[in-house]
Amino acid sequence: MKANSQMKGRGASRVNVQQVSFELKHKVILALNKLADRDTYQIGVEELDKLAECLTSEKIAPFVSCILDTDSEQKSAVRKECVRLMGTLAKFHQALIGPHVNKMVASIVKRLKDSDSVVRDACVETMGVLASKLSNHGDESDDGVFVALVRPVFEALGEQNKQPVASTINTLANSVYQVFSASSDEAREIMRQASVDYLGLGGIYTSGAMALLSGLNPRPSSLIFHFLAMAVFGVGRLLLPFPSPKRLWIGAKLIWGASEILFPIIKAEGVRQMFFPATVPALYRAPPVY
Repeated sequence: MKANSQMKGRGASRVNVQQVSFELKHKVILALNKLADRDTYQIGVEELDKLAECLTSEKIAPFVSCILDTDSEQKSAVRKECVRLMGTLAKFHQALIGPHVNKMVASIVKRLKDSDSVVRDACVETMGVLASKLSNHGDESDDGVFVALVRPVFEALGEQNKQPVASTINTLANSVYQVFSASSDEAREIMRQASVDYLGLGGIYTSGAMALLSGLNPRPSSLIFHFLAMAVFGVGRLLLPFPSPKRLWIGAKLIWGASEILFPIIKAEGVRQMFFPATVPALYRAPPVY
């Protein structure tokens, strides 16, 4: 009798979870449908935000599956809000979305190729939110989170190697690879940690870096600015609150190390090809082989 009652209890619990999941998906779909109509758009946004904010652990998976299940046939407002909601989940439930991060990043990478610039801008903003929130969460290493976010972006951008933005992407990819390569150098380790924490600053620091990572900002000047800003950020944090001769020496090594990483890669790519691509004959615009 006791065994039968336990089985019935488990069956009822399973049915209850399925019912909750079904009801949540129904609410999400209704709210998403409102986004397609200009008159009900704001109502749909508010409903989705409220649903995302109040999710419990068992509701995360069905909610994520709903916002990932979008295609190019749906209106750009729906595609944009589905991308934005991934950032909303990271803001309120960073401790719960770990198992879904890979799927979310894959969806964002797919949307980076969207024909609507509004959707692409939402992708950059959301990648910045993910980098900021998840890099500051302690359940997994910061390096692991950073690589998990960046690697699929670079893989997706690999096909752009024949386009003018390839030099910036190649330089950034090789710089990131060298920064996060295993090294016993203390300055390199500080640079690695500073790179992760830099993305967690938010604002222009996060969005600018993620625009570079996504290929939406191919300007070499932005690449140099953010890469050196990460190094300066690391030095500033190293010297505060009280600089010492040892810290000054490590800070100098950090700046020198950043220069040693960045400028040889720029030289290999070709200064003219990176900064003045229009002056380079098309025959010579192929990226170098490392």
